[in-house]
Amino acid sequence: MGARRVVLPPQAPLPGEGTGAAQATRRVCGIRRHSWRGHANSCPPKVTCIMFCSVDMMTAANVVALGQRLHKLTGVPDAECVPRYRTMAASLGREPAFGKALGRFVAVADRRRLLALAMLKRKGELCACEIQAALGVSHPAVSHQMGILVRAGLVERDRRGKWIHYRLTSDGADILP
Repeated sequence: MGARRVVLPPQAPLPGEGTGAAQATRRVCGIRRHSWRGHANSCPPKVTCIMFCSVDMMTAANVVALGQRLHKLTGVPDAECVPRYRTMAASLGREPAFGKALGRFVAVADRRRLLALAMLKRKGELCACEIQAALGVSHPAVSHQMGILVRAGLVERDRRGKWIHYRLTSDGADILP
């Protein structure tokens, strides 16, 4: 059993929400959302930290059978196969680039945010009211959804008087085909 701390924008979907495949191999057993209160964990302001631990759902018999299959595939001894892959996955999950990618994928997992990104790629720059008209949502909803994309580093905003204009960052432009 391992615990991870993932920092996501507020109201972002939780990892594994709505995906049966992910829940079949891992069960999220503890999720704690909290706001910045100046606590010792030093979460940055205006984000939500999610603490969760995953419970290994494989039985010992499944691990043995998997080790045997991996041995046939790779030639590595049975007892070393599964731990080797788990160690590799754990080290990849701790890399900063992985956390950054996770945050970006969570940000584009929403249909409205993905549509806003696609519109920005096509038009170059849009005012919040143009995005509101296209998506058919309230102005606060546009502000909230675009704030998630800004915090993910995919969009930047520019205030011009009372108007807020959004445009893609180079990272945001690279995400879309």
